[in-house]
Amino acid sequence: MCDDESNIGTTWIDEVNANTTYHCLAEPGCVTSEAKWRIRKIVKAGTVTTITWADGNTEFDNIADDRLTLTYS
Repeated sequence: MCDDESNIGTTWIDEVNANTTYHCLAEPGCVTSEAKWRIRKIVKAGTVTTITWADGNTEFDNIADDRLTLTYS
């Protein structure tokens, strides 16, 4: 199963531009099309960096392939 936070082993980092980065975390063996990922969005604006989470939480229930269209807060 890919829902055990203590066994995070897969990290996928997508730097879509100079100011926006997505960090996708999951247990080893999870594929990016599974709803087993915790995703955070990191946005830099000048000297301020803002970190938000997909669905507004840190649950391992998102699909990494959908990172660009998820709602973050």
